[in-house]
Amino acid sequence: FEHSDWLVFEVESQLQIRPVQYIIAQALLRNIEGDSIDYGLITQLNMGEGSLNVKIFTMPFNRDIQLDLMSIRRILAQMEYCRDSRSCICVSIEHRLSLHLKHAELLLMKGYQEECQ
Repeated sequence: FEHSDWLVFEVESQLQIRPVQYIIAQALLRNIEGDSIDYGLITQLNMGEGSLNVKIFTMPFNRDIQLDLMSIRRILAQMEYCRDSRSCICVSIEHRLSLHLKHAELLLMKGYQEECQ
């Protein structure tokens, strides 16, 4: 089959992907493949076009947030819950980039602390 991975996804998820959903998913997947991520991509999902009942969560974040082990575990637990409940996480570009920079900052701090010991 040309799209056997999609068929497996449909069977495992007990759902049916409609043609318009496939077209949107393909456009999103093409957008993130390789190194040419288009950070300005916006996709409109219209009501009544076969969308499922989806919980939508937001994840605001800025680099001023002080992270400790407990807060990192809480964020991870929330993301795992979203994944397991087939939810959607909406994050603005600024918040996603802030989280990415905070991750890099923490890695640098860890490396610096290991060098000082």
